[in-house]
Order: sequence, then structure tokens, then C-alpha cells
Amino acid sequence: MADDDERSIRLYALDLSSRASTPTSSLTLTTEFAVNAGRAGASTSAHDSIPHDNHLKGARWSPDGVCLLTCGAEDNTYRVYDIPANLDDVPPASDEPIGPHGLPADRLWPALRIKERESVYDYAWYPGMTANDPGTCVFASTARAQPVHLWDAVTGASRASYVAHDHLDEPIAALSVAFASDGTRLLAGYKNAIRAWDLSRPGRDCDVYRTLEPKRRVRGEGGGGGERVGQAGLVSCIATAPAKTNGLFAAGSYGEPGVGVYHEPTGEQALVLSGGHRRGGVTHLAWSPCGNYLYTGARRDGEILCWDVRNPDVGCVYRMRRAAEGTNQRVGFDVECSGRHLVSGGTDGCLRAYDLRTGEEVGAWRASADTVSDWAFHPGSSFAPGVVGNARGGWTAPRGASASGHRHFRSPADGVDSSDDDGEDGDAKVESPTNALQIWSFSVAEVS
Repeated sequence: MADDDERSIRLYALDLSSRASTPTSSLTLTTEFAVNAGRAGASTSAHDSIPHDNHLKGARWSPDGVCLLTCGAEDNTYRVYDIPANLDDVPPASDEPIGPHGLPADRLWPALRIKERESVYDYAWYPGMTANDPGTCVFASTARAQPVHLWDAVTGASRASYVAHDHLDEPIAALSVAFASDGTRLLAGYKNAIRAWDLSRPGRDCDVYRTLEPKRRVRGEGGGGGERVGQAGLVSCIATAPAKTNGLFAAGSYGEPGVGVYHEPTGEQALVLSGGHRRGGVTHLAWSPCGNYLYTGARRDGEILCWDVRNPDVGCVYRMRRAAEGTNQRVGFDVECSGRHLVSGGTDGCLRAYDLRTGEEVGAWRASADTVSDWAFHPGSSFAPGVVGNARGGWTAPRGASASGHRHFRSPADGVDSSDDDGEDGDAKVESPTNALQIWSFSVAEVS
């Protein structure tokens, strides 16, 4: 009997090839991100409630795959969604219109909203987070003129603050934030430096890792302090490698070289990756699950680069083309848990999937009429067992999340709040919302 059961087990993987059916949007949320048009109350100003300003700054699945975290660029509000395993369990949207323009209600509203005081730069889930243990349900964030905060994702309270100071003892804000792979330390990026705090010891005491150091002068040579060596500029993004790499993390910066790899316990620079992005300004990083490859993307650059960190001198292994060369906006991407695929957004509203064995594009689909600014695979969307002749019981269908929208600059001449462009009923014309959080479902194929 045991042998029969073993023979009935099949292994399925995501099928993102052009032969598979196009991924479908199982859940699309837009009205929540219309400025001041959420359930808490709507503004009476037509300009304030137009949904285009509040584009999304990323999408982050919690490590256990239960929650989805995003943030609005205009209202600076973190939103935590509880995503059910079966999206069919999400009830239909209410017929009650939302806001002064009567926007349709979303099917799912955030379980928690946290208002930040200033513009948000970055945020990251605690790697040990599990919904079964409320004590682990936290995420870190950094915002303009603010310390790094540790937020409770259940109550919305601030658990702790981590403050950095410059050489004048003035508080300074981080540009990026990440957790060490084991979750014991918190990393934050600054100009020419990365600071690391013990997560259990909030405050100002931290280790400072200099990414740019002056070159030592040779005895007897005159001149100044020598040429500075290392990674220059604001550290715009940090990505920690899988635990098997023994504590490596990568940092991207707006200077040259754009990427550095460091030892987390000591902050020692292991290597730098330079010359890959023609315009500089690295804004996103992702590791392969094996920890041997690093994928980098930059602003105003239409390519994602693959680097072999074991042999950095050979340069990038291959380049993956995407539509991102015309924007300074951060366009994110994510690597599938098995390391087989990478998916990225773009300014053309398309999501593109790449086979990481070759770097070739294997699929693309239209996701939005606006910029798709981020993509995140569900932590369980990779390989999954199935039972022949039966539904794949207990298995969450493979899925991912995308965030879309970008800032639209308008003036009274565009017709907003102008009686010249009013409709027949005297209401200002409002375009369809393009700021959206979407959950996508994929096809699967049996692994031979």
C-alpha cells in the first residue's frame, strides 16, 4: 500500500513558458490606494481623491506567506493584508461606492494600516515571522528624517527604534533596510556606510561598516590622504544571502562601483562588482537560493544583470532585458524559491519571466496600463507535491503579487477641479485607477 501511495505522488513546478496559459489576476485591489478614499473616510476634494498619485512602493510577502505588505507613496501608509490560502474564500465586493467619485469597493481591505510621518524609503519583514507566533510578526522600515522603526504587524505599534548619528551627532535617516539571514541583526544603508544593530538592543549603539575608505599612504610619499577605495555613494538597497553562505550580504549604491558584497559578522568587504550597469544607481538586488549568483537592477537601465560571486572577475554572466530605461522609479523583481525563474515589472505595464539557466525571456503578460513597479513570488510558489486523480489537497496554488503605478504630475490646466472639463453632471473627470495590488495565479507542469 505504501508503494502504491509513493507511485501516486507527482511533483509540480511553475510553468511560466509561452506554452502555458497566461497567469491570471485572481485578486485586484485599487480603491484602497486612492488618496484619502479608504474606509476611514473620503476627502471632499476631487483632486485629493483621484487615485493616480498614491502609487505603490513595492509588495512584500511575509516569510510564512500569510500576509502581504505594501506602502503608498503619497499617503506614506503601510498596509498589511491577510491573504487566504484559497482566494475563492474572499467575499464579493460591497455594492456601496467609496469616496466622492463613487469608486467601487475592493474585495479585500487591509487588516492593518500604519501611518508613517514622512516619505518611506524601504521596509522589510523579519525573516522568522510566522502568523502563529505574534511575537515574530514585525517588520522594519526607514523613512525620511526618521530612525529605523520596528513595527508590530498585529497591533500597528512601534516595537523599537534604531537611531544613527553623523559626525556632528545629528540623527540621520537610512536609505535602505534589511535583516541578517538569521534575524538577529538589523542592517541599514547610509552614505558610504552600513550600520548594524543587535535586534534586541534598540537605540544608537551599533556597528558601523565603512563602504568607502581612504587608501593608506606609503611611507615617504607626499600628498593628501590618498585615493579612496571601496564602494561609494548612498547605499540604496541591501539583500542578505541565504544562510548557507555563512553571513554574506550585498549592498547596492548610487556610486561606482554599484555593488559590494560584505561579510555580515565583521562588515569586511568581500568583493565589488563594477562596470555592469552603464548608468549606475543600483536600486534592487536579489540572491539565488544557492547563494552563488546575485541579480542586480539599476535606475534608468533596461537590463537586469546576473553575477557569479564565486568568480566576479569575469563580469556579468548574462543580461536580461526589461522596460526600465526611461525612469528613475525603483522597478523591483524577485527570484522563484527554486531558483528557476525571475520575474520583473517594467514601465510598459508588462511582467516578464526569465529562465535563470540561460537568462532568456520565457514569458510575458500584460499586468497594468501603468508602470509595474514590483513583483514578489509567494514563498510557497515553486515545487509542490500533487496526488494523481485528486485535487492537490493542502497545497496553495502557485501565486505572486505585483504592485503598479507611478507618480502623475498634473496642474489645474489638466482639468482637475476645473469647471471647464466637468462632465455633464458637473463632476470632474477621473481616469480609471492604475495604482493596484494584484495577486496572480500560475499554471503548473509536472516535473519529469
